[in-house]
Amino acid sequence: MRRLFALMCLFLLLSGFILAEGEVIGKKTFTITIQSGWGNARIGDINAYYKTLCAEEVFNIPENEGNKVPQLSSGFPEFWIEGQYPLSWHLSLGLAIGLPIIKSDKAIWYSYFNGSLQPVVLKPKVTIYCPIKLNLYYHLPLSRKMQVLIGGGPGIYFTEIGSPFNVYSHFPFGLQAVSELEIKLTKRLSLVGEGELRLAKITNFKGDDYFGWEGTLWYYKIRYLGSDIWWDMISVSKDAPTEDPFGETFYKDQRKAVFDLSGFSLRIGLRFSLF
Repeated sequence: MRRLFALMCLFLLLSGFILAEGEVIGKKTFTITIQSGWGNARIGDINAYYKTLCAEEVFNIPENEGNKVPQLSSGFPEFWIEGQYPLSWHLSLGLAIGLPIIKSDKAIWYSYFNGSLQPVVLKPKVTIYCPIKLNLYYHLPLSRKMQVLIGGGPGIYFTEIGSPFNVYSHFPFGLQAVSELEIKLTKRLSLVGEGELRLAKITNFKGDDYFGWEGTLWYYKIRYLGSDIWWDMISVSKDAPTEDPFGETFYKDQRKAVFDLSGFSLRIGLRFSLF
């Protein structure tokens, strides 16, 4: 998939060099860009938690009995529409809106119920609703028909984590840095290729879980009496767990759980000049 996307980008860029014609690039005009591509994210706490739930060391279940470790894939497709307004000959302001990003998986894990191990089908799901980015760009002309745009700014990523939770982020913010090559094809049409680096650790999730507990989604490590193993856990509660009154459970590294959308994206698309 990634090799095919890279070859497609190369083909379109070479086509842009061959077909480029029209007026000199750099004219001050409002533009609309439609682009798609592929992104990558770290995921972080969510995958660590699901891996712990399915760890064979906990239940001593062989792989041939179907104990699968759910891992949300780090890659995802993207589709964005961006409007750019010129501020000066070398500066522009861009506002981009993306389609929702949905990451889900299906796995079998096990839980003790009525004194015996019972298989449970788990469908971890994370949805980023209508991501929004605001970027300030600096335009650097390379020739009459080509220019490089370098920019960045804040992003808003409204995120929901579901199964077994139902929580929404109350701090859905991130930052991105963007580098873009634009090739003029006609008077009102350009080909663009873009790379983006993101720092977006989405946190402060609030809501409830399937047990009915309400509060904040916390991440922590847990160890049980008589064991030397620390497990990654996340749970919903009013406050971070600190101690067990019975002295059988120990906690450390408590903090608000993070869905880490930090990573990179590669996109290609078309830019239309409206005026």
